[in-house]
Amino acid sequence: MASFGVQNDAYKEFKKQCWCEPEPQEVPTRCAEDGGDCLCNGLVFFAQKNIAGTTKLADFYGALGNYWAV
Repeated sequence: MASFGVQNDAYKEFKKQCWCEPEPQEVPTRCAEDGGDCLCNGLVFFAQKNIAGTTKLADFYGALGNYWAV
C-alpha cells in the first residue's frame, strides 16, 4: 500500500495537495498545499497537485485522474 504526505511517501517526486469535501457542499474545495494543515469536517482527498506530466495545477476531478487517497 502506498502512502502520501508521510515520511515514507512512495511518490516523493510529485507535489501533492489536499481537498476537503464538507457536507452538504457538493463540490470539494482545496484546503491545503503539500505539507500544510487541512482543517475539514468531512472527507479529505489527498491527491497529486499537477496534471501528470505537466506543471498545470489539477482541479479536483483532474487530481482524481492520478494517484489519490481518502
